[in-house]
Amino acid sequence: MRVRHSRNPGHLWHGFLPSALLLAAGCGRGNPELLTDANGKRVTEGIASLRHGPAHCEWESATFVYFEGQQYIADPDGKIGASTAGYERRASLPTDATDTGYRSGRTRLYVAADKAAVYLVHGSAAERLPVVTPMVGCT
Repeated sequence: MRVRHSRNPGHLWHGFLPSALLLAAGCGRGNPELLTDANGKRVTEGIASLRHGPAHCEWESATFVYFEGQQYIADPDGKIGASTAGYERRASLPTDATDTGYRSGRTRLYVAADKAAVYLVHGSAAERLPVVTPMVGCT
């Protein structure tokens, strides 16, 4: 497995993710999980989406989220490496985190005030996904 870092994260978004939640070049299996807004309307992949990591890189346990041109990764098994340090499976939602209004079923997406992390909130449980810079993908 080779990890690829992008020095120009914008190229991944232009015309490809018109997403706020998930996908690095070569990462993710199947179609992105599209989110809905607070009104239940589907959000385009370029605004928000989720993907699970690809099997060919042994990243199936990872979740990739893209939001506002940034990549955020949940890496519970530590397969991706140091770039995902700061992931917390059981996190406290900061008081200054903002609800983006985006949803996937009962899971809500929040963003930290400094945009250093997003939070996937399931009921009363929160999961912290750190921003990953430069963006990573596998080939």
